[in-house]
Amino acid sequence: MNSSEELDYTRRKRAIHWFLTIEENDASDKDLEAFADWYLADSSNKDAYENVRAQWEQMDAFTRKDFSSDLNKPKLVHQNQSGILKSHIEIAPTINLEENDYVKQKRKRPQVKKWFFAIAASIILVVGLSVFWPSSSIFNPHNKLVFQSNVAEIRSISLDDDSLMVLGANSRALVEFNNKERVVVVTKGEAFFKVKTDVNRPFIVKAKKVDVKVTGTEFDVQIKPNKILVAVAEGEVEVIRSEDDQLFQVQQNISTLSPGKQLAVNLENYSFKSFDVSPNKVGDWRDYRRSYTEETLETIISDLSRYYDGKIYVADPVAKAMIVSASYDVRDVEHVLDSLTESLPLIITKSQSGYIHIQSK
Repeated sequence: MNSSEELDYTRRKRAIHWFLTIEENDASDKDLEAFADWYLADSSNKDAYENVRAQWEQMDAFTRKDFSSDLNKPKLVHQNQSGILKSHIEIAPTINLEENDYVKQKRKRPQVKKWFFAIAASIILVVGLSVFWPSSSIFNPHNKLVFQSNVAEIRSISLDDDSLMVLGANSRALVEFNNKERVVVVTKGEAFFKVKTDVNRPFIVKAKKVDVKVTGTEFDVQIKPNKILVAVAEGEVEVIRSEDDQLFQVQQNISTLSPGKQLAVNLENYSFKSFDVSPNKVGDWRDYRRSYTEETLETIISDLSRYYDGKIYVADPVAKAMIVSASYDVRDVEHVLDSLTESLPLIITKSQSGYIHIQSK
């Protein structure tokens, strides 16, 4: 086996591992995050996973086939363990949910013993099939949809309740709606929401250990290196500290925000500060405009990194702590960096591979 074949074999084993982890209901939110990172890291990973899933569907179709007419046996009805229908996660960054009918499908999955998963995995690994299956979606027993934007991409998504979610550059969110509540978990980056009013189903956005609860409003949530920012353009939101404990969940109301208010929550000690903002500037990053008032350089570089297809690194603690008040068009990251060197005592070097290093003078 040459190095290329060995890489393909290893990738295939990893794809089977992820598929079975998800299929057996063993995937935690952290697992789903790790899976999404692996899936999006290389198109070959995506191809390997979709191939495995397609092969599984071929086998699954066989297990659902009714042989009663031939064998004169009762028909078997297959269901998953909880009796609920499973959906899938939509992970292709270029496909809009409302345009993808496949995203709305629900399928029954069979209750299968672990030994069958192991045997099936061996068959898939050794035999393999060349089958096509829509690469825009992946089955997910947690009934969650995972949305990802690319570097420098602003992505608008229409949710199932007709609410609008706009993901900032290189951001990710998990969406899970049920009859009681509508939950979105922002796991990195930022998101703007225009929430359709539903008094019977609150809309809850989770970011790190901060929850934002609304029934209908417009607001954004941004994850920064050491804090969460929540700003309101319209309506009212309730910001809650939510911390999982081994024995119980502690929830503590932090603040209620009205239009024109922004809250910064420190993730280390949960201290918070409230600021006045112009409601029409909430989520102005949707137009690639980023405004900062007495913000650290570390936070600004963290934002810029999501618009730059390379690595920007600030190792110098003095440089990280520098304070900036400015507004930038982030479509030209290198121009922003040049502007920073004009106002701050910084040295910026760039390698031929695109690596950018920042340090204080």
